[in-house]
Order: sequence, then C-alpha cells, then structure tokens
Amino acid sequence: MACSVELKNVDKSFFTLRGRVDVMRGISLHIEPRELFVLLGPSGCGKSTLLNMIAGLEKPTAGSITIGDAVVADPGRGVFIDPFRRNVAMVFQSYALYPHMTVRANIAFPLTNLKPRPPAGDIGRKVREAARLLRIEELLDRKPAELSGGQRQRVAIGRAVVREPKVFLMDEPLSNLDAQLRTEMRAQLKELQRRLGITTVYVTHDQMEAMTLGDRIAVLNEGVIQQLGTPAGVYAHPSNVFVARFVGSPPMNLFEGAVKRDENTRVVLRTADGDILLPERLGADLVAQGKERCILGIRPEHIEPVAAGQGNFDSRISVVENVGSEYLASLFLKSGHIVVRAQHEPQPGPAGLRFASDRLHVFDAGARSSVE
Repeated sequence: MACSVELKNVDKSFFTLRGRVDVMRGISLHIEPRELFVLLGPSGCGKSTLLNMIAGLEKPTAGSITIGDAVVADPGRGVFIDPFRRNVAMVFQSYALYPHMTVRANIAFPLTNLKPRPPAGDIGRKVREAARLLRIEELLDRKPAELSGGQRQRVAIGRAVVREPKVFLMDEPLSNLDAQLRTEMRAQLKELQRRLGITTVYVTHDQMEAMTLGDRIAVLNEGVIQQLGTPAGVYAHPSNVFVARFVGSPPMNLFEGAVKRDENTRVVLRTADGDILLPERLGADLVAQGKERCILGIRPEHIEPVAAGQGNFDSRISVVENVGSEYLASLFLKSGHIVVRAQHEPQPGPAGLRFASDRLHVFDAGARSSVE
C-alpha cells in the first residue's frame, strides 16, 4: 500500500575537527502517496544526505521524518527507527550487484535473507514478475559481467521491486548511462513507477531528468529548498535567480542594470551593454515600486532575433549552432553569455532582440528573488 513521506523542519549538521557544519536547514516536505518526487540540485547541495535520512542511513540533527503513519526519526523525542524496519528500498548510481551471482540470484537476494525466509515458490514468483515488468526475463541466468549498463541498472531496480517496499529511494540511478540509454530508461522508469504505484523519492543533479520524471520537484541549494512545485510551474515561475539559471537548458538569460528613463522618457534597463527597452506596463510598475536596480530574465525561446533597431535591445550574434530541430544563437556580452533559441537560422552579425513582453521575469538585484 502506497504511503506518504513527511519531513518537518529537518536540520542536519556534521561535527568535525573544524567545528559544526550545517548541511540541511529547515527542510519541510510532504510527499503524497504514489507520487514521484524529485530532489534536484547541484553537487553538494544536500539532496543525497536528505535521501539518506529518509532511509535511516543518517540521523537528522533536528526535526522529524514520518513514513506513512510511523514517525521514523525525531531526535527531540528520542525516536529513531532502524533502516531495515522502515521498509524502504534504495537504488544507487552504482549498481551494487554481486558479480558471482546470476541475475536471478541478485534480484532474489533481499528475499532470501529475510527472517523468516519466504517459501522458495513465492521468491521465484516475485523474481519472475519483477523480471517481466523490467523486460529482463531472458537475462535471469546471466552474470552481471554479461550485461550492459542499462541491463545492470534494471537488475538493481528489480532487486528493489521484489521487496514490495512502502517507498522507493533512488539516488542518481541513471547517471552512469550514456545519453540515449538514459532517455530510454527515464521513460521505462516512469512507466514502472506508475504501474507499481509506489511512492518514489528521486535524487538528481540533471534538470532534464527532474523535469521529465517528476510529478513535483524540490530545487535545493546549500541545504535549503529554493522552490517547490510542478516541473512546469518551477520552469515558468522561478522564485529566484538560482532557480532561473539552474532549471532550463539553455538556462534563462539575465540582464542586470539600473531602471532609468531614456531621452524619450521611456523606461529602460541600463546595463553594461546598453539600454534594454522595457514594456510600458512593466516599466511603469518598476518605477511605481521605486526599484532602482533589478535583474531582467527571459528564456532563450522567448527572444526573437530581428533587424537591428527593431527589438528591445541591439547586439551582435557571434555564433549559430544547428542542433537539429532548432538553432541556438550565442551573443557574448559584457554582462555574460546570452543564448537565443530560434526555429529559423539567424545570421551572425548585428541584430536586434525582441523579447516576448508577457514572458519577462524580474528579480530584485539585492535579494535576487522574484518580484513578480
């Protein structure tokens, strides 16, 4: 039976010879039954530590963790349930298969070591069912050395499936696969999770994986949740500059500058690369709010290359890349690298950039948070 996972005000600190290191601060999450929930963030942000605390491999310093109806960790009340009693199953980046065992024996391993041990017939049935779900029935009598990377990862997932756990915990399970196989495995993994209906917490640094797999995602940085929501919501309405740059490929383009009026009294953003003409309503709102400096953000697909003088901003296209279904035009400015996504091939040279006025994002230059 699927169950929820809840974290309330979870902190995690490590104590070293150099003193206390706080790695997680005030983490609160409620993960719904049957949900595929993704923890997304760069290396060192604390996402694997958070997964390990849910599993029971790490103890929280403060706060509580609940799986289903059971509180499994609450240091304030002296509660800590051992990992083997939590009924969760983990899948790692490294497949962790026993090289001397067949695929059949590897998948059966969690069941053959249970006390009391289930009947052999039940174990065999569960192994065959997991192999059928993962389409590896013909591999059951092979050893791990005879398998491809994708096949090994499916065996590792099968070993978790036979446990019939309350929760799947997956720590970058596709990172060792090549790009094409990773795409195939993403789709298979999502289909499997939907079919089994088991609550899944999935850790990745790959925003494409998070966007395509997750029902919801939590973006982490430096041990703090930056934003929580659906993939589409996080992409369309980033809460701060970090999320705007981290979610999306190519990332959101950012222009920082002062809110000014030009010689024609139009409101512009005065940047190191020149004035960006702001839509009339947006400019009026920024002036009314007394914003002196801000960061303007826009996604590459919401910029249209036009003739110089006809857009919000004039610059020079330096490089055009053909990536098959579209073109990526690069502009190297004093303020940074700007990318424009276009359906038709733009030409290198002077160009205007026309911004979709309803797709602009504004961030506070100091707090770097959204002011929308």
